[in-house]
Amino acid sequence: MAPLSPGFSPTIEFLRAAATETARRLVKRVRLEIGGDSPEEFSGIFHGLRDALLHAIRNSIDHGIEPPSERRESGKPEIGRIRIEVSARSEELVVTIQDDGAGIDPDSVLRRATELGLPSADRAKARTEILELLFVPGFSTLDRAGSVSGRGIGLDAVRALAETSGGSAEIDTTHGEGTTLVLRV
Repeated sequence: MAPLSPGFSPTIEFLRAAATETARRLVKRVRLEIGGDSPEEFSGIFHGLRDALLHAIRNSIDHGIEPPSERRESGKPEIGRIRIEVSARSEELVVTIQDDGAGIDPDSVLRRATELGLPSADRAKARTEILELLFVPGFSTLDRAGSVSGRGIGLDAVRALAETSGGSAEIDTTHGEGTTLVLRV
C-alpha cells in the first residue's frame, strides 16, 4: 500500500500507538499496516473517524487476533496483521479494516443473541442478518468485560460514529481466517 499524505499522519500515529498498547496489554503480537490512495482533502474525514477506527482496532486485537501460540498451532505467523486501507471513490472515503485473526463464528453470535433475548435473534437466519447483530447496542459475545472489551461498546459505536459523519459500516468474516470491516463516508 502507498503511504498516505502527511495530513493523515496525526491520526495514523494515534492509531499505531493505540494498537501497540492494546496488543501489549493483551499479550498479543500485532502489525498494523495503514496506507492507500486517498488525497489530502480526505484527511479531515479520516480524522473524524478516529474513534471509530480506534474501536475497530481494539476489537480486532481483542476478539480477532489470536495469542501467538494459537496462531502458531493453526499455521499462522505469530504476529497478527491488521491492515487499514484508505481510498477515495468519487465523493466517498472508504476505509477498510481487515485482520487475519480467528474471524467470527456466526453460530456463536446467534447463540449469544438468543441468550441475551434480542428479538432480532429470532428472525436472523441469513449469515448477513446474523452479522448485523454485532451492531446492536450493548451486544457482546463475551460473558464478562475484560480490560479492553466486553462492555457492549464496540461495533455499535463504530457504526454510530460512521453514521454521524454521514456514512455506514458493514462487516464480513470468514471463521478461522479473519474479519473485514468497511466504513464508507
